[in-house]
Amino acid sequence: MAETVIVGKSVVRMDTTAKARGGAIYGVDVRFGGMLVGKTLRAGIPHARIVSLDTSAAAKVPGVCAIVTGADCARRHGLFQKDQPALAIDRVRYAGEVVAAVAAEDEDAAEEAIERIAVDYEELPGVFDVIEAV
Repeated sequence: MAETVIVGKSVVRMDTTAKARGGAIYGVDVRFGGMLVGKTLRAGIPHARIVSLDTSAAAKVPGVCAIVTGADCARRHGLFQKDQPALAIDRVRYAGEVVAAVAAEDEDAAEEAIERIAVDYEELPGVFDVIEAV
């Protein structure tokens, strides 16, 4: 049987020095001309109806290229059944649910736009029991 070149032997990794010194370049570090920065606005409350969602002030921020809300995105996902919206539509079901997303030319513009999105929530009671949920 032919001897393997790598399997079962120590291999010197070429990236260890750069990683140990903090100089390694990862995918998130790569920037190309014309790239946009994305930021999301998360609900921050566990269960609520979205009464109103106003992105008009955010759209006026210089450098903002796009703002997307649940009304703009019909995409659904899920492990077994694709029933979960990519962005909140009509109500939020957990505090981290994304309510809106912004694409801008730089981080500052994206952050400012997120801060200018006005969302009015009507808080709903939480459901903490399986039987009650049914």
